[in-house]
Amino acid sequence: MSELIPSDSHCEYDAFLFFTYGGPESLAEVDPFLDHILAGKQIPPGRREKVREHYVFFHGKSPINAHCRKLLNTLRTAFSAHHIPLPLYWSCRHCAPFLKDTLQEMAKARRKRPLVFVPSPFGGYFSESVYQNILQETENDLFPKFGTNTPHAEKIPPFSDNEDFLQAHHATLSETILRWHSCLRVQAPVTDLSSLAVLFTAHSTPHSSPDTKRYSQEVETCAKAICAQGISTNIPGIRDLKLHWNKNAFLTWQSAAGRPGTWLEPNISETLTELAHQKKKIIFLVPLGFPLDNMEVAYDLDTETARLAENLEISLHRTPTVGHHPLFIQMILKIVKKYLFKSPDFP
Repeated sequence: MSELIPSDSHCEYDAFLFFTYGGPESLAEVDPFLDHILAGKQIPPGRREKVREHYVFFHGKSPINAHCRKLLNTLRTAFSAHHIPLPLYWSCRHCAPFLKDTLQEMAKARRKRPLVFVPSPFGGYFSESVYQNILQETENDLFPKFGTNTPHAEKIPPFSDNEDFLQAHHATLSETILRWHSCLRVQAPVTDLSSLAVLFTAHSTPHSSPDTKRYSQEVETCAKAICAQGISTNIPGIRDLKLHWNKNAFLTWQSAAGRPGTWLEPNISETLTELAHQKKKIIFLVPLGFPLDNMEVAYDLDTETARLAENLEISLHRTPTVGHHPLFIQMILKIVKKYLFKSPDFP
């Protein structure tokens, strides 16, 4: 049981807002969802139809919203256990509950200072600045109606260098390697480590967008930090698996929406094909850029990339997304406590 926060603590913040990308949950929601994303944007011919097919493949349902609800329920319990006196709200960029509706709900409840968490680990235009801009624009839109009661949000910065986030990925990678070995028909010592590789992946972004260099550097730094810890297992032959950058640990990009050469590369299909040529036959795939399952994980990795791996005769094992890992929950609690009570201590 954690210690009770002193009743005389002066908390500047009065709500917690979980702000996500969102996704459709039925076939009827797919087209409005895509319309909202693509409004005013120029995209390559056929791109919309291709993305739509991904959602149709799953009967119109993205996994992201269900994962958001699960995480919010976990946080609600954790906030109560640790005496964090904030009501939790949820909002999405491209589907209900929309940000404007959520901020109006807060204003009516006299919640003026929400602390905002976006589950995007890295800085950059698409993963950070866009969310900050939408928050500011929505607040400006609501001010004529609510005046000084308009919520003024503070967004928590990206967290790719947070130790709990890194340890959560390290733990899920270790667990995935152990699970792979336990499923082998003959649990014999692994003698050919040259056939093993770890592949980190994150969403590609256009070279032309602001902060792409910063974003790509943060992704690489994060992946290297996880590699630096090595992997300790009880598997004969790889009790201590050392990860060496560009030897048995690699970074790739996925889900690009533009022409080759205009987005961050190499893409995951190219990387997987190259690793097959290098005789890497057992690959552990880490969705570093996605703390929660979404369509980029469900289709781009678990369907499309898995199909390619099978064709290349690669044994592909994806690590779970870390958004429900106890260390990820612990990270959020520590961050919130630091904002509220100027103390990052976690009992």
